[in-house]
Amino acid sequence: MTQQLQQAIAELEEFIVQNLNAREVRKGLAIKLVYQGYLYEEIQRILGVSLGSITGWKQVYEENGIDGLKLNYKGRKSYLSTEQREEVLSWLQTLVLLGNRRVRV
Repeated sequence: MTQQLQQAIAELEEFIVQNLNAREVRKGLAIKLVYQGYLYEEIQRILGVSLGSITGWKQVYEENGIDGLKLNYKGRKSYLSTEQREEVLSWLQTLVLLGNRRVRV
């Protein structure tokens, strides 16, 4: 096993141990198992993931390192404009200050 491969495995182990997100851990573990010589079919069976996922995760890791394994989901774009959102928040704060009493608008 090359020193570069050993460093990658150590980096992945640290990522796995320190990470609280199960989906990110599964990605890291899949790649670690590939580097340790497991067959993709074995990893698929162990982790319950597709062969395509394993291939994709490995490629992303090799291109972007650990950052490539992190979920980048930022949520969907808001339906409200910034101005509309501020109006709604202001209205809600007013309701809280009034003690949630029904107010006729």
